[in-house]
Amino acid sequence: MATLARLGCLAALVMVVPVLGATGATARTDPETTDRRWVICLDEDESKRLLDTADILGLGTPQPSPSGSATPTVTRLVVSASPSPTALTLREWRDRRKADFERACKALIGSDPDQRPPPESNPLVPTLLGLIPFFLGALVAFVSSEWRVAADASYKAAKELQRLSFAFEIDRKKYLQQLVAEETEPRDDDPCIDQLVEQVSYVSVLRPKWSEPAVIMRLLAAIKEDDRPDEWTGRINDNRAVAHKGVALAALDSVQDRIEGLIWALHHPWRPHRPMRVATQQSEGYKAKSRRGKG
Repeated sequence: MATLARLGCLAALVMVVPVLGATGATARTDPETTDRRWVICLDEDESKRLLDTADILGLGTPQPSPSGSATPTVTRLVVSASPSPTALTLREWRDRRKADFERACKALIGSDPDQRPPPESNPLVPTLLGLIPFFLGALVAFVSSEWRVAADASYKAAKELQRLSFAFEIDRKKYLQQLVAEETEPRDDDPCIDQLVEQVSYVSVLRPKWSEPAVIMRLLAAIKEDDRPDEWTGRINDNRAVAHKGVALAALDSVQDRIEGLIWALHHPWRPHRPMRVATQQSEGYKAKSRRGKG
């Protein structure tokens, strides 16, 4: 899951970075947009409005044409300059005070809905939209691959657990029968239990959120603890071996039932499995019956 989270962050980063770059690119001045603004603002019909806009923004003072002109018009803008205020034509103002001219021109165009340019579209948006299926496909492929690996590990663990469980049951029943019939000596160790505990421990690592493997391991440890040679020697001498065989077989059935449930869960990894958090009642019951058998 951590790997999947890292992949999701990487995919999001790959998609967001071009968007941010495209946003920054569109925010920069576009020569075509600038030319379009200048054509509008320097048009003879818009010159009076541009001068009025500059006056409103405090960028200069419109200067009327000389009184002797046949058609008095406002064609110049008086701006503060060193050593004294200077009257500039609109083109001169653009060349000498470009920032002020751009400010007034943008304000003029923005105030007129008819002159306002259409909103600029991000050229990378269609490309990114086309890449979304690609990223989704890559994510699905990755998840499927990870799922297949996890499912394959579960199947192999279940198969090995089933083999060891079957071998443990056969060996355990044979051992109990021979022990009660005094055909064999009590043994110090049980390799079948050790191998089974090792495999169940591997399952607990494979499925760390499941508590059932820990319960099974405690049950197996209880069986092994109650199977010490000195315990069996005392039972045989006191004619309690036959009764304790029944208790031991009941404990064997209990742990085998739990192992079968664990195997089934491993064979169905796609289903939700509620971790069992019930106390090891089977283990405690087995110990209680063993203690009663000693008395």
